[in-house]
Amino acid sequence: MFVAEENGKVVGTVGLEGDEVCALYVDPDVHGRRVGERLLQRIEDFALSCHVHLLHLSASLTAIGFYEKMGYRSQEKEESELFGPAYIMTKLL
Repeated sequence: MFVAEENGKVVGTVGLEGDEVCALYVDPDVHGRRVGERLLQRIEDFALSCHVHLLHLSASLTAIGFYEKMGYRSQEKEESELFGPAYIMTKLL
């Protein structure tokens, strides 16, 4: 798990479980400051250092554009009764 801090406050998180990017979160107060981009790049660099070359993640509809901009491609859609639709995306590093 990696965190982004600003003035001593955690403003973002991202984790890696095997080959799955998880827990990417950015505080709405810092949206537009590239915190998410930097966190995602950091976890991708970490994945490569662990010899992981294909990453997977589950994206909400509102996050697809962000992940596509970062080089991820949608593979399939899945439905969850609890969370609604999610899009499985992958990126070859």
